[in-house]
Amino acid sequence: MKLSKNRIALLILFLFFSQNSIASDVVPFSIKRIKPVGAGYVELVGPGEIRVDNKVVSFEETKYVKASSLGTMTSVAGSDKGCILAYSSENYTEDISVQSQSCNEILSILSVVK
Repeated sequence: MKLSKNRIALLILFLFFSQNSIASDVVPFSIKRIKPVGAGYVELVGPGEIRVDNKVVSFEETKYVKASSLGTMTSVAGSDKGCILAYSSENYTEDISVQSQSCNEILSILSVVK
């Protein structure tokens, strides 16, 4: 009986931690700008938008992500500002639209953060 309770407790604990780790990886798909933080991290600065439980809600906060999780960049056509970044962390991916910075400005930030 005691062994059975331990297994159930471990299963519940595993499910809790797996859901929290997925939730912590969620990043906004639209932000105002990126700011260098150091130690390999950048700050995603709002306002913007984020998807939570398949709903789009306003993002007014800051989120810190590893610069190494940012990949391909695409500039916004017809504008000197705006860049779309590919974000990937474990099983989660998102395209992040940066509204107030060009891809060149973001590249400069990422080169400093290393």
